[in-house]
Amino acid sequence: MNQNTLLLLRQMLKTAKLTEGRLDGLLAEHNLTTTKLLTLRHLARSEAPVSLGALASCMAFAKSNATQLIDNLETAGMVSRLPSPDDRRCTQVTLTERGRQEIEIGSRALRPVAEELEALFTPDEQARLAEYLARIADALS
Repeated sequence: MNQNTLLLLRQMLKTAKLTEGRLDGLLAEHNLTTTKLLTLRHLARSEAPVSLGALASCMAFAKSNATQLIDNLETAGMVSRLPSPDDRRCTQVTLTERGRQEIEIGSRALRPVAEELEALFTPDEQARLAEYLARIADALS
C-alpha cells in the first residue's frame, strides 16, 4: 500500500469519527442518535412497512442490532411493529406520527452542520464528494 492510500484511509476514518461525534452531540439533547435518525428517515421514505431483515440489510446492520434499535424506537413511540400479511414469521416496522415529529426535530438540530457543509462546498463539489463516498462505500461493502 502506498503512502497516499494510507493517508486517505486515515483521513476517511478521522472524518467519519468526527462527523458521527458532532452529529450525535447535536442530537443527544433530543434523545436521538445519527443511527436512530437515519433509520427513521429510511422508514419515512418507504411507501410501505419495512421488514426487520430488509431494514437491517439497507442500513448495513446485523439483524440483531436492527432488532435492538427497533426495540428502542418502539419503546420511545417512534415506530410500531406490524405482522407481515404474507409471512407470520416476519415482523414489519412502520413510522408513527411521533417518529415523523422526531425526524423534524433531528433535522433542525443538524441544520448548523448542513450550513457549514454548504459554506465549504459548492453544490457541484457536494455532488462529486457524495459520488466519491458512494463509490468507496460500494467498494468496501
